[in-house]
Amino acid sequence: MEELAFRVLLVDDDEDEHFVISDMLAGTNTSKSHLDWVGTYDDGLRAICQSKFDVALIDYRLGEQNGLELLNQIIDLNVAAILLTGQEEYRVDLESMDAGASDYLDKGQLSTDILDRSLRYSIKTKHDELELKRYRDHLQKSFWNEPVN
Repeated sequence: MEELAFRVLLVDDDEDEHFVISDMLAGTNTSKSHLDWVGTYDDGLRAICQSKFDVALIDYRLGEQNGLELLNQIIDLNVAAILLTGQEEYRVDLESMDAGASDYLDKGQLSTDILDRSLRYSIKTKHDELELKRYRDHLQKSFWNEPVN
């Protein structure tokens, strides 16, 4: 199996989570990841807007703001996003999907395999969405630019 390489951003106000996620990523067999960490909502928004990441892992609790608000800010950017939470809440799960998250993971149930799979699937899904959008835009442009007979 070909080893994949991902650029991952962790947006979490708890630096300990950075170490936990970093250790998990180091233990994967199917991918190698470069992990960057920022600890605030604003720093996360700035980093994501730079568009140098394949996926952003966004904590639900980010001080006065939350991960759902950040997801709503970045929905039109070309980055996969996974919402992380300390406790599973069905309502937040649904809201995260509506806000454009590729996945929703409970930190308490997180493992190396689950994280690796979620990263791979989220990045692939976002890539497919972008390809479909380009194809749709191309068809629409071709359709409207054709001479009418």
